Amino acid sequence: MSRLPLRLRLTLVFALAMAVVLVGVGVFVYIRLGAALVEQVDNRLVARATALAASIDAGEIEGPVGREEDEFAQILAPNCNVLAATPV
Repeated sequence: MSRLPLRLRLTLVFALAMAVVLVGVGVFVYIRLGAALVEQVDNRLVARATALAASIDAGEIEGPVGREEDEFAQILAPNCNVLAATPV
């Protein structure tokens, strides 16, 4: 049975250790970035819903409710009828 030279064994061990570290860092960054993006979207949705609710309470909702092209919303009555919506 031939043994691998020490230099080759050390290189393989170092390469394996670096692969494990890089995979670990990649998974950590992926999970943290995903969580941060979900939190950002949630915060924006809550802010938008709060603003729409304040507009409803103030009686300011008449006609379309969207201001930006990339936003859409519907305001529903308790019986699920659409009271106002962004233009289609």
